[in-house]
Amino acid sequence: MIDTSTQVLSIQSFQLAGGAVLPQADIAYVTLGKLNEEGTNAILVTHGYTSSHRFVLAEDNAPEGSWSGLVGPGKAIDTDRFFVVCSNALGSCYGSTGPASIDPETGLAYRSHFPQIGFEDVVRLQRALLDSLGIGQLHAVVGVSMGGYQALQWAVQYPGFAARVGVVLSALQASADSNERLKDLREAVRSQPGWNDGRPAQEAMEPFLARLRYDTLKNYGFLAWCRSKGMDDAEQTRVAQGLANQWASVFDVNSLITLRQAIASFDVTDQLSVIRSRVLYVLSTTDRLFPPSLAPDAMKRFTDAKVDAQYVELESDFGHLASGLDWQKWAPALKAFLQS
Repeated sequence: MIDTSTQVLSIQSFQLAGGAVLPQADIAYVTLGKLNEEGTNAILVTHGYTSSHRFVLAEDNAPEGSWSGLVGPGKAIDTDRFFVVCSNALGSCYGSTGPASIDPETGLAYRSHFPQIGFEDVVRLQRALLDSLGIGQLHAVVGVSMGGYQALQWAVQYPGFAARVGVVLSALQASADSNERLKDLREAVRSQPGWNDGRPAQEAMEPFLARLRYDTLKNYGFLAWCRSKGMDDAEQTRVAQGLANQWASVFDVNSLITLRQAIASFDVTDQLSVIRSRVLYVLSTTDRLFPPSLAPDAMKRFTDAKVDAQYVELESDFGHLASGLDWQKWAPALKAFLQS
């Protein structure tokens, strides 16, 4: 039987790029497949903003669309051939250290006092995990949405450590309105009756989080997927609301802010020339978050930086969820990229 249980690595005195030190940094992860003797057949898969390390598994609650259709025996990310590692990002709330974690120095949860992080920190903690697993080089790192930011950060922070980098429904830098969206999120969160000066009870924030998640699912293309399954308007609303409520019951509102801060500061456009990996860039035709209009500029930047990059456009009605919900349409391109 395959062990898909969540594992956790703890690193003591983890220094952040901003100068703060986390007394203990935990990173939660799952693995699939077997590492070869040379430690060179590993693929790191990185998740999106509100998702978790378990989105590579066939589970019903993957918030941004499961990649289980892409990861497994004989699939595009073939666990018969590759050792797959998927970790929860630093700052998230699915087992890795984040705002909901206990600060060992105070005995209280960090909450709104969690230090600011960037993807440099997220990737450095992932590197510590890979080192602990005996992985000397990555065959690839592949990430979707915020996970695409992580994949690009790997490419510029550790040039050549990953032979291939897959950037899926993502971009080279945060959108121009990211700081404004961060400001709006902060204001919305702090205006909630249950905010409690940054230390809210989970149940107090659930109504706000459920509304936020329902709107997100609509914008991400989830209702289009529901329609494709023959659901009427009432059933679409019921299913989407059920998923929104489920997510709202577990996701920490302070993690939303912490990760949004990291997203707003992301920009590798001036560092592309250091990349020593082949790059696969994938966008969805209906994604409002990362529209295909981003592709010409991104590919020109890759070309100017002498990066070996290829672009794949995923024809899908499912917007930002297309990589998981329409996985069949781009799985061949991903498989070819990883096996070439």
